[in-house]
Amino acid sequence: CLLVSDIDNSGDEKNLKVVTGNFKGILRIFAPRQRGFRAADLRLEKDLGEPILQIAAGQFISSTAETALAVLHPRRLVVYSVRATAGGFTQKQTKDDVFYSLDQMYVHRLTRTACNMCWGAFGGQRAGGLSGPKGDSICVQSM
Repeated sequence: CLLVSDIDNSGDEKNLKVVTGNFKGILRIFAPRQRGFRAADLRLEKDLGEPILQIAAGQFISSTAETALAVLHPRRLVVYSVRATAGGFTQKQTKDDVFYSLDQMYVHRLTRTACNMCWGAFGGQRAGGLSGPKGDSICVQSM
């Protein structure tokens, strides 16, 4: 799976992050700064312990308008908040010293094996209710 988004909510649309997931369950977040791959571009690598079928970015948390990461596994849908953390111990912090952590916000256990998902503001609805913030909903298709 591949996703390009401002997943850490930095507000810098010129520095989008690349998120990948695979069937081995490895989730990676890259923050490329120039052409070609550098080891410093990898900001997070986490083994989620089960195959990743699909990933998505959207406003999936009803209490905030921030972008969240949805990860679809065969029997679970997990929504994470991605947070930037300082990674270096030097006096001068640079963009290369920022790494990411995942905070699990919620999990939906699925009774059937998932196939794929789609997301958005279906019908212009507000996920947070009539007075809540606008949000996205997720629809999971099972096999």
